[in-house]
Amino acid sequence: MERFDMEELYQKVGGIFRLTVLVQKRLKQLNSGARPLVKAESKNLKDTVYKEILEGKIQLVADESDVVEVQERKATDAVKDMFSKAKSNNFKLPSLK
Repeated sequence: MERFDMEELYQKVGGIFRLTVLVQKRLKQLNSGARPLVKAESKNLKDTVYKEILEGKIQLVADESDVVEVQERKATDAVKDMFSKAKSNNFKLPSLK
């Protein structure tokens, strides 16, 4: 197992959570038969993924459908909040003046 500067990896991809997602997705690809993009000295696939990231061979690209799903969920939550307030006794309709 090679040693990697984790801070450098975090900065390269934009943070620890983005790194986690990228590593998970790439490991899934490699385990499914994808070829490594770098020559790794270690048999540990995680080392291969780290090396691919540091050499700029892979990056995390956000899927636009994820953004839409989050926005829809926020709208749904807002509607649920509105109806729950309407059911309570403390809710008053705004005046139309």
